[in-house]
Amino acid sequence: MKDVVELSNGIVRAYNAKDFAKLRELMHPDLDFAHVNRGFAYRKREDLVQILELFANQLVPDRRMKEPERVLSQKDTVVRVAAWGGTAAADVPGFGKAGDAIEIVICSVMRFDDAGLLVEWKDYG
Repeated sequence: MKDVVELSNGIVRAYNAKDFAKLRELMHPDLDFAHVNRGFAYRKREDLVQILELFANQLVPDRRMKEPERVLSQKDTVVRVAAWGGTAAADVPGFGKAGDAIEIVICSVMRFDDAGLLVEWKDYG
């Protein structure tokens, strides 16, 4: 098993850099994703990447995950607690209205397979 903390750091680096090609490389095609209390979930990598691109290109272009406050790992799973935020360029239900500065603390649970691909990602916050 690879270092799952470093694997999760790679996901965050690619996310913050808007490197969607790299994100695709790091995620399993049948990724199980949910932003649990924001009401959206995806079962396919491409569906998740599509919404991440929408946020990055239109809704909250300056969005980013900040340095984590806490990172815990065990076996194939990492738990990261970090602030996420940016400025809403448009109204984003559940996040804010156009022009709002958004910052929320998110607990991300990321699980990786033996090949080091992200297979499950659940966000709470």
